[in-house]
Amino acid sequence: MRIKKELLIPLSIIISSLIIGAALYMGTTLEFRSKLKACELRHEGELKRIERCKMAVSFGHMYGKKRNKKDKNKDKKKSNNS
Repeated sequence: MRIKKELLIPLSIIISSLIIGAALYMGTTLEFRSKLKACELRHEGELKRIERCKMAVSFGHMYGKKRNKKDKNKDKKKSNNS
């Protein structure tokens, strides 16, 4: 069985895009799974904290900057003045 020369380039593009897509998917899920594992190890036995941490991971806020009350009040004042 021989493939026509006209079909080789589109076929190779489709196969390579599938390989690249699979690699990207596996890379992002690996990062997500490692963050979930960190949540489970950090808050072992505390179900509410584990669930809160999992929500933060799913929205990408796990390692974000922690804000204190002063920062929150400043943000509220700025939004009220606008």
